Amino acid sequence: IRILGSFAITDSEEAQGISHYLTNVDIYSNSWGPADGTGFNGPGSLTKAALQDGVTNGRNGKGAIYIWAAGNGGTEDNCNADGYVNSIYTVAISSAMIGSNAWYSEVCAPVLAAAYGGSEDDRFLASLMLCFSNTLNKEINILQTGIYR
Repeated sequence: IRILGSFAITDSEEAQGISHYLTNVDIYSNSWGPADGTGFNGPGSLTKAALQDGVTNGRNGKGAIYIWAAGNGGTEDNCNADGYVNSIYTVAISSAMIGSNAWYSEVCAPVLAAAYGGSEDDRFLASLMLCFSNTLNKEINILQTGIYR
């Protein structure tokens, strides 16, 4: 589901979004968070409770999996300050290109894995051709989600 729009959303709306259809959704792929370079921000109390409930009760008691993009702020930001990425209830995924971190990728301790994201010039990953030049963390999260199924 899409919970972000042109207006700020509330803690309650975030909580509803990440717990929507909890009994039938195994993996929630999230490519959003605080604006780059804005300091320490994270989920409100209702969203924290929804994350905890999801990893405890989702998938019929096996726990839902919350994948979170580490961020696109590059060297101007640090995902240690992102309370969604830094949550004990999420799996943080960073982006890499051939031989290094992606130029836009944020570096932080919570990152548990990196997936190929590349740049506008790098469009291939094994037999998968990325058809769209905007290969930032949103697309990485979609690809990475398949690993956890």
